[in-house]
Amino acid sequence: MTEKIKIISNQKGASIIAVIAIMLILAVMGAALVSLVTTGSDISVNQLQSEQAFQIAEGGREYALKSILLADYGLPAGQISVPVVLGNGSFTVQTDKHTTTVTDNPLLIGSTTINVASTAGYLIPGSVKIEDEYIFCQVISSLTQLTSCFRGYGGSAAAQHSLGREVLQYVIKSSGKVGDATRVVGVVVDGA
Repeated sequence: MTEKIKIISNQKGASIIAVIAIMLILAVMGAALVSLVTTGSDISVNQLQSEQAFQIAEGGREYALKSILLADYGLPAGQISVPVVLGNGSFTVQTDKHTTTVTDNPLLIGSTTINVASTAGYLIPGSVKIEDEYIFCQVISSLTQLTSCFRGYGGSAAAQHSLGREVLQYVIKSSGKVGDATRVVGVVVDGA
């Protein structure tokens, strides 16, 4: 009987060590949980701001499309609005007028490839205008070639075009900003 008492009395400190170990494990798990919740909250805020910035950029694009008189591509290139407040953020709108020239002599009515001096700055897929014809092109295949083009886009008449004719495209880029998030959307203004 005295042996059992000695064994029990020797293990009295073990329970305190076990309790401390369990408390330490629970504290580490609690800290990890707090870290995960905080990180998840930061990610959620960033996603929300990014989505809001995208929606504001879309609003800026619609604002530009509604506000600009597009009489025969009379739109001036450059900055249209300096930060316009919308909701929790703001947007700016930039318009770019891209011009190049046809290098085909001539560009035939049935051509689905347009050889040009340069494709720099063009937003493709999108439409371009040569004289009175709108042409929707799907691919920039090189620095000087628009391919997979549909002629007579938007109800315009397909026509033959001579060497040196201007190839025109207006691009509206709207940047939405909310907090640290910025999103940009672009649209080709074809006037068709």
